[in-house]
Amino acid sequence: WYDSVCGIPLFVAPRGRTFDEFREESLRHGWPSFRPEELVSENVIIHPGGRMESKCLTHLGHNLPEGGVDRYCIDLVCVAGSPLTAGDPREKILSRLEGPALHGEFDPGSYRSSAESFSGTNGGGVVGAVL
Repeated sequence: WYDSVCGIPLFVAPRGRTFDEFREESLRHGWPSFRPEELVSENVIIHPGGRMESKCLTHLGHNLPEGGVDRYCIDLVCVAGSPLTAGDPREKILSRLEGPALHGEFDPGSYRSSAESFSGTNGGGVVGAVL
């Protein structure tokens, strides 16, 4: 699942559940519903109150914890992007950003999120981000 504006990876899903479970949860809530282990934590900012945006400042949706575990409810159009390819003009924008989950360095198969199960964003600070 890639940022629709700048092409950076945001989520690797499903992880720790089947696609059918991911689909059912997303349909039940009305939008794609991701979990902490599916978050590309270096590329997502979670603001106090739960509003979420990418490292490129694309609004994504909100963190709406359920049962003491973060649940990221994301607007589908915001994660409908594709990864960058050689010669993509967006590379100029991304050259100003740093991190292991950018450019050609991202491997979704081996990536492990550093997101906590419950970030405390209902009153805490910015978490899950490298600014």
